[in-house]
Amino acid sequence: METRMAENEEEWVRKRAYALWEEEGYPSGKHDDHWERARREFAAFGSSPAKRTPTPRTASSPSSKSSPPAAEPTASKPATKRIKKPTSGS
Repeated sequence: METRMAENEEEWVRKRAYALWEEEGYPSGKHDDHWERARREFAAFGSSPAKRTPTPRTASSPSSKSSPPAAEPTASKPATKRIKKPTSGS
């Protein structure tokens, strides 16, 4: 059981360290910093597996530094109801 927990911890830390590296724009030579920060985050979350789910960014998702802020949603016009005009003669 402890081996399984250690494997889960190492996997979580590895994924989180990778996500941190991506978020910072893939800097060279900071792998130890990212790994240590991920280890501290894991320890801060405690032992609940539900709390330890990492949110790594994928290569296809833009990093927070390179993407512009999200645009404010625009208000759409309310839908207008069409009323049929009565036809004459019937």
